[in-house]
Amino acid sequence: MVFKNIRRTSHGGFKAYHQDTGLLFQFILSEYSAAHQELNALNGIFKNKGDHSICYDLIAVSLEKLAGTVHDYMRLFSLGNNDGILTKLKNNCAYFSQTADIPTKEAMRVHRHADEAWLLCLESLNVLHMAKDEQNVDEAIHLNIKQSIDHLIHLQDDIKHVLPHFRCDENVIYFLLRHKHQLNLLFYPEFVTNILHQMYPEGLTSLTDFLTERYMSRGFTDLIPSITKEIAELEQRP
Repeated sequence: MVFKNIRRTSHGGFKAYHQDTGLLFQFILSEYSAAHQELNALNGIFKNKGDHSICYDLIAVSLEKLAGTVHDYMRLFSLGNNDGILTKLKNNCAYFSQTADIPTKEAMRVHRHADEAWLLCLESLNVLHMAKDEQNVDEAIHLNIKQSIDHLIHLQDDIKHVLPHFRCDENVIYFLLRHKHQLNLLFYPEFVTNILHQMYPEGLTSLTDFLTERYMSRGFTDLIPSITKEIAELEQRP
């Protein structure tokens, strides 16, 4: 088996995933999408409950899906596959803020908003486990959920500001192309098209040329038809 374009450090070793900012940012986009979906589902439960009682077992499952389980609380960085969505998001944002070659303020904002959303979900789990008064529990957790969503909205703005820095990263751009429908729903219609035009104001033909040259030089010629198809779909937008 031949491994193509494996990233190496300056001293000849292989880069860990958290040292590859392009790969990290793809993880951040994926985890942001999952967290956004889960938090909005939770918010909907509280908004639509009316006079009905909430099933706190379901709330606990959702919060643990977001923040991890109780015995994970004391770990600052956790790398297991079963860690919460927001746990992984805030960890990858922390790595990104330390390694990304972008203005420090932008990188730190990405980390801060992910961290705050995670902390609010941890607080909600603590409230749930120590619950004595149902009404107060509902109000406290719902407030935390809404504040977590607010931090994700700020994180969304941070992501939009950071993305143009990946103009020369073919992997991030190809990720945007492959997930354009999901990202357009998550951000706003035509989001991916607008970001790519911001990266390549000279036009999508220039973007096609860049991606084709990069992937052909790495030996991934099998990706060229997919790249051409994805960009053609952008050009066919109404």
